Amino acid sequence: MKRKFALLVMALLLVVFFSILFLRAERPVEAAEPHQILETSRERIEEAEPGQLIHILYTTWVRPPPADLDSEYPYHLFDTDPWPVREAVEVWIEIGADGLITRWRTQLRSDEGELLQDLFFAEGIETDYFPQQGWASRFEEEVSRYEDERLVMIADFLAEADLFRRENIAIDGRDVVTVYKPIVLLGDESRLTVPEALAYRQRPFIADLSLVSKAVRLDFDRETLLAVGKAEVGWDSAGEEHILSYRTFAGQEVLPATAAETVFDQQVPPNAFQDTGSSIEN
Repeated sequence: MKRKFALLVMALLLVVFFSILFLRAERPVEAAEPHQILETSRERIEEAEPGQLIHILYTTWVRPPPADLDSEYPYHLFDTDPWPVREAVEVWIEIGADGLITRWRTQLRSDEGELLQDLFFAEGIETDYFPQQGWASRFEEEVSRYEDERLVMIADFLAEADLFRRENIAIDGRDVVTVYKPIVLLGDESRLTVPEALAYRQRPFIADLSLVSKAVRLDFDRETLLAVGKAEVGWDSAGEEHILSYRTFAGQEVLPATAAETVFDQQVPPNAFQDTGSSIEN
């Protein structure tokens, strides 16, 4: 009986011993995991090559005033100008043989498909057209080298030492793996009241949250570990996380060179340049 008891104690000690070794071996892996996620994602991105025309889609979401504010601040109900929440961004980039961007165009549309901005660059000149306001401007802009935005963001995160990860849910409801930058504590600086934030159309709307800290996060697909979104988030005093703004990476493709003829055909009414302070004669 004593022998069986001794064997049982020895077995338990061995279990404890190997458990401690296992936990010690796991800790460095857990500490390095956010950087491993970023490194893996970077390796799996198929970056565009010189000479290609690429087409990129994004959607952006910015936190609006919550609906339950209406009962306390009824004048918000009579705001005839819709509060922009979700917008679509479409980008075309033509990469030269030397890796420099020869032409690019960016269009911003409302959730209803209405064109809000049409920005175009070619031969060192950028033309910004705002069809809703009916005005445009044209100015000189430097030629830049093409960089994949996802790689730039990942490199920015990798430069941080105190990253942390979490299983999470993206803005569209899908399960993701999230890597956070270090949390920044918010001080007692002057904040807008809810009426002020409504009057000034604060974006993102945070006056009702009483945030105590903020951070930036990258969300990754759980299967591919490709980046699917970037968010600005904040935490209130109860520890609840709130998404303040979100940029979804909706897709990227290589277009045939022949598509450039229509892609870069920006049509701006000549009278849109009047009294806009353009630095270049039209």
